[in-house]
Amino acid sequence: MILHADVKSEAPMTADAKSVNPHSQPVASSVTLDGLSHRGKECHHLHRRMLRLLGVVLAAVPAFAETDVVPIDLLRHDPRDSLHLRGLPSGELEWSLPAGMAEVLTLDLRPLGIDPGQFDEVRFEIQPLISQVGLNLALHGYPGQDDISSWYLKFPARTGEWSEGRFDLHLDDDGMYLGRAQEARRGALVLNHYRRILGYPGEPAERKTLFRHFRLVRRRVSISFSLLDAEPFDHAGEVGVSYPLRIKNLTGQPQRVVLDLDSARTLKYFQAAAPAESFDLRPGEEKGVPIRLFMPRRKAMSLPPLYSEPLIPKAFIPGLTDSDVIPLMGYRRFPLWASVPVFHRNPWNPESFQAFLAAREKAVPGIRGWLQSEVAQAGQAMKFHWPVPDFGPPIHDQAYRCDRCRVWLQPETPITFHKHICPACKAVFENNDRYDRAWLMRYNCARAQDVRHLALAWLATGDPAYARKAAEILLDYAARYPEMPIYGRRSTSSASKLGANSLHSSYVTPHFAEGYSLLEAAPCLDEAQRNTVVSFLRQAAADVISHSVEYNNQQAEHFRAYGSVGLATSFWPFAAEAIYGDFGWHELVEYGFSEDGIAHEGGAYHRAVFGALNDFAAFAHAYGVNLYTPRLKRVFDGTLAASAVPVGSVSYELAYNVYRDPQYLPLLSSERQSCREFTALYGVLGLPDVQKLPATSILMPGAGYVYLRQGSAADWKGISLNYIKPFDRGERDKLTTFFLRNGGQVDSTVGRITYGSPHAGWMESTAAHNTIVIDGNDERDADASLLVFDASPEHPLALVATDPAAPFYEGVRQVRCIALIEGCYVVFDHVSANRPRTMDRYQYGHSPAAFQIPLSLLEHPPEDLPKRGSFSRIEAASCGRELRIDFKNALKMRLISDGDLEAFKGLTVGGYQADPMELTFARRKACREAIFLAAFSLGAEQQPPEIKLLETGPQQFTSELKTATSTYTLSMHPAERKASVTRLSAQK
Repeated sequence: MILHADVKSEAPMTADAKSVNPHSQPVASSVTLDGLSHRGKECHHLHRRMLRLLGVVLAAVPAFAETDVVPIDLLRHDPRDSLHLRGLPSGELEWSLPAGMAEVLTLDLRPLGIDPGQFDEVRFEIQPLISQVGLNLALHGYPGQDDISSWYLKFPARTGEWSEGRFDLHLDDDGMYLGRAQEARRGALVLNHYRRILGYPGEPAERKTLFRHFRLVRRRVSISFSLLDAEPFDHAGEVGVSYPLRIKNLTGQPQRVVLDLDSARTLKYFQAAAPAESFDLRPGEEKGVPIRLFMPRRKAMSLPPLYSEPLIPKAFIPGLTDSDVIPLMGYRRFPLWASVPVFHRNPWNPESFQAFLAAREKAVPGIRGWLQSEVAQAGQAMKFHWPVPDFGPPIHDQAYRCDRCRVWLQPETPITFHKHICPACKAVFENNDRYDRAWLMRYNCARAQDVRHLALAWLATGDPAYARKAAEILLDYAARYPEMPIYGRRSTSSASKLGANSLHSSYVTPHFAEGYSLLEAAPCLDEAQRNTVVSFLRQAAADVISHSVEYNNQQAEHFRAYGSVGLATSFWPFAAEAIYGDFGWHELVEYGFSEDGIAHEGGAYHRAVFGALNDFAAFAHAYGVNLYTPRLKRVFDGTLAASAVPVGSVSYELAYNVYRDPQYLPLLSSERQSCREFTALYGVLGLPDVQKLPATSILMPGAGYVYLRQGSAADWKGISLNYIKPFDRGERDKLTTFFLRNGGQVDSTVGRITYGSPHAGWMESTAAHNTIVIDGNDERDADASLLVFDASPEHPLALVATDPAAPFYEGVRQVRCIALIEGCYVVFDHVSANRPRTMDRYQYGHSPAAFQIPLSLLEHPPEDLPKRGSFSRIEAASCGRELRIDFKNALKMRLISDGDLEAFKGLTVGGYQADPMELTFARRKACREAIFLAAFSLGAEQQPPEIKLLETGPQQFTSELKTATSTYTLSMHPAERKASVTRLSAQK
């Protein structure tokens, strides 16, 4: 894979600098400081003289096509934009988001005479001032008139520091095409400025960002290298790597090009060598420059395995503004890595593997069952000669479902590509391109997993047939891979063969790599065959490494893929980029999670990124590379606190082995009910009894998550609530609640819907959650405040309220209090508005929901239903001031209000495949103020507490709750940030 130029070094420009090249010197043929050539400047003055004679005031610059660097004045944006953007005396721009709400700037390039097709890059500098921000830049009508090209900030932009961004106009960002460009917007440059939440306690909602030197640039020189041409070496006296660098003169004139080898001054222990520091290049000439990075072997032996340093070589034409370039991976710098090798590697063989497990079997009795499971799965893989697909590329496997029944299809046989059967309706689909290619995604994943199962079966049994079968699959894929179809979009995520995109290829590649590493001692692969497999794995990894997606689950899957290949094939540059890159392991762990250990996308995406991190850390651990850092521990802690451990796919065994934190013990006790690989290989022997440990309530002030818990570590109930970050990506779900029992949810919500569904947008709606909904609309992306958090084990509670300066709904203030009282879930809401509003209190549970009043089917849907949700069969009834609902799983709800309620029940869609599901909500119509108090019990024999309102405001709220054993009051005083539960008496 060729890695092209160019991002310059991170040395910031001074506020008054006009040239971004610190080496620039004025020469006769250079571009002048105002960005115009001498010829262009003469024309400029000539036009000024002519226009003065005509009495016309000049308000434009000469034709931009004559220049190589063109400034873009963002202050000339569409006057209809609602922005907090201002120019500063320094020439910088300050763009503020006072309440953290995103803003969009639109600049029409056509009246300015700017054609992006005449340039190579967008360059600018950015400095966040308060906390992290995001920026999406989109060009409408580029490269084709109906196209939209999009880029994001996918380089580190640290708060309080200037960082330079360069977006390669020839390469779209991540393949997320936002539809077709409308004729009215063609030629528009659109900037979406939004906040990113780091998640530290007290992080303000406001954002403020400085911009400067926004410009379009035509390259004059390029610098590039092929990553796969890197050659690591380990000689008697030194270790290192060599790279063939290529420098090219893109101008029509002879140029002297200077090479600043260690431009960012990043080398500490390694040294860099090149044959020369400058080169005379003819017009269009390209020259190869061998680069060598090395270190004395004795010094390398004293450093940790895979200690790595990046080299950022810079090439520039002296005196030519913005001519400096460094290797660029789409829109981020891409360094030449030098790494300390993994010197001591002792791969498993059947004898050592079996002896190791035999020694542990008495303390971990489930090991034998785990091995039998692996051998059984390998036995299934032994039944067929698995063909490698000769068509493609794959598409998302979400499409591999019957349109009528929405169940997974099945191939006619495990090795059939073009005939599929629905197990429900028995429909047969033959030579259906959509289903054929969707099946490829699942097929390739299964083959990669087969390699791993087969390798483990060889280690477990010593039978060489398993190893030979694993090698057969690897060699067949290696032979076919070069000819496999590949997506050709102009996107860094398009270089994908094994999956529908770079993310999906990343689901496949690590299993191939891990399986190959388990075959390291297998005699069935000769040197030539190993080289063939290694070439295949490295090319598959190189096809993934081209894409970067910041601090999220996709990036974790990406670096797991190419990092695993780097380790398995001893190709250290891949592993170094995975661990130390700008968006590698350490960066993702540091900036991808709140201080509480919660991923910025939350929910399902937290579980995904956590799973990839854990799997890669375990694989690296086998190579002596310790990724179980103190910063990673907060992710394990936060995941556990949030009950977000992916069941069955992520283990805490190795984390406990490293950290020895007793809070992990209850989870490990549960995990060990059925032994899995992590337990067999890494589990600490002899865990203490944890049945009597108390459950504890947890506050995550960085993420804005509250987890109330009551009971013991072995048996507890809990309520979760969020007030800053959403619980899942893109969802308008602030102040939603989830009721838990031993980590499992006992109420419900719409949940995550597959993006391929026409109902996908419904999962983001506020009404898809257990929330207050005003006039059927969605919340704005604003934050609430925590007023009270009481973690007392007797009756924990939390009180939150919206910010009057940035409410969820304009003119509406909301207060929500949650508490646990004798194992009952309690939720109190007070809503006040500046005018009459429709206030709905949504609550989802396991269907069917039984109302204790008769409901009538409505002929027409009620007013103020959410725009999304596909509602049907709406039933309703007036219920006075109290409502009782019993859900299928013995969750019972009693709801009261300070005014008359209407009760509603209906059908919507939910779950991954947007299947029909019930929804229930209570409504207060046309009111300025409303209280909703709900109490829930869980259990067939248990009834929800009797509840009543004692004091209803304006600043003091008091409620009474009677359980089967005691009477309590719940008192709240939001203005004084006070709330408490008081036990009054025991029931007779």
